Amino acid sequence: FYFTNISMNSNLIQCTADRLFQFNSTWIYYFFINCFRAHSVVSLTLANFERFIGISQPLKYTSYFTRRKITLLLLAVWIIPVLVHLPQLLITVVQYRRDNCTIVELQEPTASGIAAMLLLFLPIAATIWMYIRILINLKQGARNLEEQGIQGPAQELHQAHKKVTSTLAIITTAF
Repeated sequence: FYFTNISMNSNLIQCTADRLFQFNSTWIYYFFINCFRAHSVVSLTLANFERFIGISQPLKYTSYFTRRKITLLLLAVWIIPVLVHLPQLLITVVQYRRDNCTIVELQEPTASGIAAMLLLFLPIAATIWMYIRILINLKQGARNLEEQGIQGPAQELHQAHKKVTSTLAIITTAF
């Protein structure tokens, strides 16, 4: 609402240093909010990936998660959101200055906007896929043990299946 009024009454408003500071600081604030939101989503996905490898490929776990790979993954978790959201911040601030404190509404989604949406939706899809794979592995393992006549561990896998299902529901809700 505030920005709509500015664009509608742009002839009445002077582009002062105070107005530029207010606009820039608002966009910087939202830049950090968006980066931290994306950071949370990507961090949660990374934690789920670690859990997925630990459950589905426990013998390969140490080769997947060396100290160097973990460091690079953690750096990526912090850098990728900045790289995705920084162009939109810069374009918006520069355009606002260039257009004499007038906000131009976008008619089409920008590449930066699409990348920001993908940064949220791809991790959600990856997390759901990983949990589904874990559930399938647990169910197959329980079935194999039951076919061999081993009941105790099979029941434990069924219990694990229930726990993973509830964890998937919680994680998906958290997203």
